Amino acid sequence: MGCKVLAYDLYLSDEAIAMGVEYVDTIEELLPLCHIVTLHCPLNESTTHLMDERRLRVRSIIPLDPVCS
Repeated sequence: MGCKVLAYDLYLSDEAIAMGVEYVDTIEELLPLCHIVTLHCPLNESTTHLMDERRLRVRSIIPLDPVCS
């Protein structure tokens, strides 16, 4: 049994697609389909509120402490 990997990104990765990642057009399309959500983006002005309360409530996603590097 494997898992299905879905992604939203402005820039599609040919490498990710070759590994079976399926891209969707919007975060709003992605969230209702997910059991686990991870964010892989820099923390900056445009991403600070990327996952706001409205989006977290879509699937009762429980936010964990962010890992910043």
